[in-house]
Amino acid sequence: MTRMFICLVMFSLVSGCLLAPPIQRIPFPVSEYDKLSKKGTASVQGQVFMKTRSGDVKLGAGNEAFLNPVTTYSFQWYKQTYQQGKVLSAPDPRYDGYMITTITDAQGKFKLRNVPPGEYFLVSSVFWEDRSDELQGGYITKWIRVEDGIAYECILTR
Repeated sequence: MTRMFICLVMFSLVSGCLLAPPIQRIPFPVSEYDKLSKKGTASVQGQVFMKTRSGDVKLGAGNEAFLNPVTTYSFQWYKQTYQQGKVLSAPDPRYDGYMITTITDAQGKFKLRNVPPGEYFLVSSVFWEDRSDELQGGYITKWIRVEDGIAYECILTR
């Protein structure tokens, strides 16, 4: 998640949106994370892309795709950063250890294996520069529920 934090801060700086100091994160809820399943047999696969206003498709090629377990800690990120565009302070270093990650291929396709059952934010990104060299795109998140033994197909787009 540290990489995502850095990307969000950089995006905010490039786009001139960083006007206020970062919002303080809630304390890391160790007991919530201790209760999460650590082993699983599900898989989550799909593709990441966005359409431009002119209808061009921009693929999330070579980007990280990850599952972030839904907890009070990750919900703060979802609500304040993803939905409201606010920047949070740096995450607790333990946070990264709970992410299930992969890198998308040249078509923006991904597959996450051995996923434990639970609720997750499925997250990836698509960024490109427009004709005036302005950064476009952003992060895409979908809230999903995973059950053992099931193969899920998810399209991440907006």
